Amino acid sequence: TVIVNFTRLMTAILWLKKAHRLEPENAYPLVNIGFHYQNLKDFKNALPYHLKREKIEPNSAWNKRQVGFCYQKLNDFKKALKFYKSAQELEPLNIWCLTNIAWCSVKLNDNKTAQNYYEKVYEMAPDDAVNNRLFGHFLINQNKYELALQYLLKSHQTLPSHTGALAHIALCYENLNDYQTAILYLQKSLELDPLSELTNMHYGYCLNELKQHLEALPYYLKAFEINPKYHYNVKQLGIVNINLSNFENALKYFKLAYEIDKELNFPSVLTQIALCNYKLGNEKEYL
Repeated sequence: TVIVNFTRLMTAILWLKKAHRLEPENAYPLVNIGFHYQNLKDFKNALPYHLKREKIEPNSAWNKRQVGFCYQKLNDFKKALKFYKSAQELEPLNIWCLTNIAWCSVKLNDNKTAQNYYEKVYEMAPDDAVNNRLFGHFLINQNKYELALQYLLKSHQTLPSHTGALAHIALCYENLNDYQTAILYLQKSLELDPLSELTNMHYGYCLNELKQHLEALPYYLKAFEINPKYHYNVKQLGIVNINLSNFENALKYFKLAYEIDKELNFPSVLTQIALCNYKLGNEKEYL
């Protein structure tokens, strides 16, 4: 199916490019070439066609949003904001645009602007699942877990099968030390996406905090299998092995965590490495 869809879109792009060469001032081929490239997740190739249309139809709010979206996907958030705000001037009540202005503002560390836009969208559309989820995630990063829960639970009510909302709800309960409730949402998330690295890791963390160390281990190992380079999970594998008095395995994971990110893990991981060596009777390494 993927190959068929790719072939159809590339065939359409080929013919649309021919049409563009015949009528370079006709916006229709440009719109569709850009949009087909976006459907292929090829934002780099989509962008020039949307920019060409911008010159032909500079008052198209829809096209400005597409230019902004391409820049956003290419991690050029300043340019994305420029086009989103230009589109907003033409259509000030477009919720999708306002939400993306907030998201790009977060990426540019302008949290005040981001919060203003998230709140504005919430006033306009309190049941918008995307805005509520993104606003909740934003509030988590501000350590406002109880407030984040309000928006995330509303998002979950509107769109109950979104794994991101479920995982972030669990993260809020986890940070509020309500590990049992966190596990309920993690279970729902894993049913929908069993290969989520973060969900498996947080499941293991909650079980570990509930002193269910042996039950926590398989979830940490699953997260490690999915991504063996995520230092935090590797460090957690060391901690759960210490709790299981398996100091050889703990030492292995702590050393790996240190190698993955020496600066971020220093000095806590070195302290754990020292502890494991002490427990194993390796006095020289301990010192």
